[in-house]
Amino acid sequence: MGNVFASSKHPKCDSITDTDRAVLKLKTQRRQLNAQRTRVESLIAREIEVAKELIAAKKRERALLALKKKRLREGQLEQIDAYLLNVEQVLANIESAQRQNRL
Repeated sequence: MGNVFASSKHPKCDSITDTDRAVLKLKTQRRQLNAQRTRVESLIAREIEVAKELIAAKKRERALLALKKKRLREGQLEQIDAYLLNVEQVLANIESAQRQNRL
C-alpha cells in the first residue's frame, strides 16, 4: 500500500528527438568550423611571415606568390565565417522555437 506515493528509483528520461540530434550536429559543425577558422588564420599569419622573409632575401616573385596565397586564404576565411554565421543563426532559431513550444 505504501507504493502509491513512492517515487520511482530511476527518474524518467526524455527520449532523444530528431531536434536534439540536429542541434548536436550543428554544434559539432560549429566546433569544426571554429577549428578550421583557427587553422586558416595561422596559415595566413605564416604566409605573411614567409612574404616578409622573401622580400628581405630579395625574392620578390616568390613573395608575391606568398601574398597571393594569403589572399586565397582570406577568401577561405570569409567563406568559413559565412558558414559559421549560418550555423549560429540556425541554432538560435531552433532554440527560440523550442522556447516557444515550452510556453
